[in-house]
Amino acid sequence: MGPDGNNSNNSSIGSHKREGKGGKRKKRKREEDGDAVAVVAVLDTSKPTAVFKPTMGGGRKWTLSVAVPGSIIANAQTHELKTQLAGHIARALAVFCVDEVVVYDDTPRAPNFNSNPSPNSQSTTPANPSSYTGLTSPSHFLTHLLAYLETPPYLRRHLFPLHPNLRFAGQLPSLDMPHHLRGGEWSAGGWREGVAIGSSSGGSGGYAGGEGKKDKYANKKEKRMKKKKEKEAEKVEEEVVEMEVTVDAGLDRNFVIKTTSPIPPSTRLTLRLPLKPPNTTPIPASPAHPSHPRTTEGYYWGYRLSMAMG
Repeated sequence: MGPDGNNSNNSSIGSHKREGKGGKRKKRKREEDGDAVAVVAVLDTSKPTAVFKPTMGGGRKWTLSVAVPGSIIANAQTHELKTQLAGHIARALAVFCVDEVVVYDDTPRAPNFNSNPSPNSQSTTPANPSSYTGLTSPSHFLTHLLAYLETPPYLRRHLFPLHPNLRFAGQLPSLDMPHHLRGGEWSAGGWREGVAIGSSSGGSGGYAGGEGKKDKYANKKEKRMKKKKEKEAEKVEEEVVEMEVTVDAGLDRNFVIKTTSPIPPSTRLTLRLPLKPPNTTPIPASPAHPSHPRTTEGYYWGYRLSMAMG
């Protein structure tokens, strides 16, 4: 004990006070960590894009592009492995929000002086597009799989008929991009992908064909004159007459959009819908450019594909 006992007692009391303050800080930190864990626990993880938030500030004008060599598919040995590799590539493109994908042909080949394309020629229309192209045209195979996976699941039956390239595509997990909406799900921004399945126009602005075949028993001269007049009238009226096109958007009922130009069936469309599901029928919808969700509100809306021949 020192000469002054009070000083020693004061120092011990001060040390206890410092420890007490430190304990409070640790306790407060643990409480903050607990709050953070509670916030994470309530996040919706049913979709990988559930935490996606569009770019703030009125849209995103820039794009991210990636070039992928078609020969990467040739490195896989079997059809199933080639499909899995294409699925991994598509998943990486979705995770990093790639807007444009260019699949380029880097396969060396000898000069071909024939007019017919060789089996390895890379184009959007290969020599035999109805057959398996994983060996003869790896770039076409990769482009086919990437396009299939980027398309919302409810549109694939309209846009992708049965094909040998897609034999194992059903084993791949869904990319769950922001535009891959489920049947009862409504997009936060009112955007949705659809496909035209027919025209229901009641006037001459519908698809051409069929109007001049009503009078089967008229003489040939009258039929020719009638067709000529109808075609001339259609050319004038098509500029002002609105056509109604039926669109399947993966909901319990189809949409009917109005347009002044014909839209062929099996055409993929980007639709602008109300921000919330309305109670009215039919639901109002209007076609928009595929880049509008990105340029106007900053949404990531999938990637577009192109092929580059060597």
